[in-house]
Amino acid sequence: MTLDERNDKVNKALFKKYDEMNAVLEKHEKRLREMKSARDVPVVINSWPDHNPQYGPVGEYQQFLGLIKYDGKWRLCYSNHYESYTGGHPDEDRSPTWQPLVECSVEDRVYAAKHIGKLRDAIVKSKEEFLPKVEEAIADLEQSLTDYEE
Repeated sequence: MTLDERNDKVNKALFKKYDEMNAVLEKHEKRLREMKSARDVPVVINSWPDHNPQYGPVGEYQQFLGLIKYDGKWRLCYSNHYESYTGGHPDEDRSPTWQPLVECSVEDRVYAAKHIGKLRDAIVKSKEEFLPKVEEAIADLEQSLTDYEE
């Protein structure tokens, strides 16, 4: 088999697998949306330090997987992010920049795939932690009703 024939053969196989992977990721995204998250839920799936030999740790590289409100829809998203320990400009947005996972590089999709379970767990924990805050807000609202004259 020539190099071109091998290349064509592997391309066909890979593109078929990419389509399969995207279809499964879209099913996961649908199921994650059905979990009804109350807020964005990011999870760090990988991180490593940025170490300057002269100054020591100066930042951290992070990879996130999250269920994020993206363009008005809950999406399964991914982010590569750098967190500087040395600050930066005060107006600089230091939050992760999200992208739907199905639009990310194949390498990012492959790496993130094994962390879906971690995200599912984080969604449930996020709602469990948020419930008392909602209950407190309701109590505050009910209490403030007494401030009105009747």
